Amino acid sequence: MLYYRLSSYVPGDGLYHVARAFFSPGQRAQLHGQDFAEVFWVEAGRGTHLINGRRIPLQSGDLVLMRPGDTHGLVADAHDGMTFINVAMPATPHAPAPTVLPR
Repeated sequence: MLYYRLSSYVPGDGLYHVARAFFSPGQRAQLHGQDFAEVFWVEAGRGTHLINGRRIPLQSGDLVLMRPGDTHGLVADAHDGMTFINVAMPATPHAPAPTVLPR
């Protein structure tokens, strides 16, 4: 199984990683584990979240939280695809969080 580390996405002294992703109809993200917390918001489309042995339908507006140690993956709907915003961050804070995230 794949395993991702936050240090692969966040350079140097960075605290988080933010990305907007589009999955084409039927596109998949393989099941994987990770050493960080992750939140994603489904901006548009539909799909299925595979998490810890469960299949959870996703649709526009859904907000999902994954913890370090969760095993998960995604499958975009075969007709609609899916666009989502993803935020990866340390599971435990290493520094005080800013009151306003920088642009």
